[in-house]
Amino acid sequence: MPGYVPPTRLEGNYSTWTVYDSFSDADVDASKGYQGAIINKLETIILIFDYASGSLKAKYYTIATKTLTVLSGTDHDAPPMFIQPGWYSPNSVQGTYAVAIIFNRDGIRIYKNGVVAKSLTYAELGIDSGKVYSVDISPSGKYVIVSGYITALSSYGWVVLVGS
Repeated sequence: MPGYVPPTRLEGNYSTWTVYDSFSDADVDASKGYQGAIINKLETIILIFDYASGSLKAKYYTIATKTLTVLSGTDHDAPPMFIQPGWYSPNSVQGTYAVAIIFNRDGIRIYKNGVVAKSLTYAELGIDSGKVYSVDISPSGKYVIVSGYITALSSYGWVVLVGS
């Protein structure tokens, strides 16, 4: 059919996720769910909000260059989902992929079509036992970002996973 453009594929076909990067972020709160991330549609930038010490901090992480940039100012605001744990469920754009923290905070699970596709323990994430605090996923399901206490860095921060 002339002029017909097939629809864009909205989600990928991933079956495993591995650590792509980890970085420090002193604003990660040592409580489950008091930080969150939004990954843009092109999956090039991750907008990070941390609710620490009574104020909201904003940063962005550039995936290709693995750089974290702090956004200036103190007037950042975000939906309550970033400061009230359990208010939302991170999932991909069409709901094919979803992520959740394992109940005792010793890892995460990534679901594909309602079935566990991958479980990652705290050790596999490079996070101290019991110190996994939040998890989010990109629109296509390719990237997963997890906050917690990063063992190798001896600090709070984030782990970015990439799907294949």
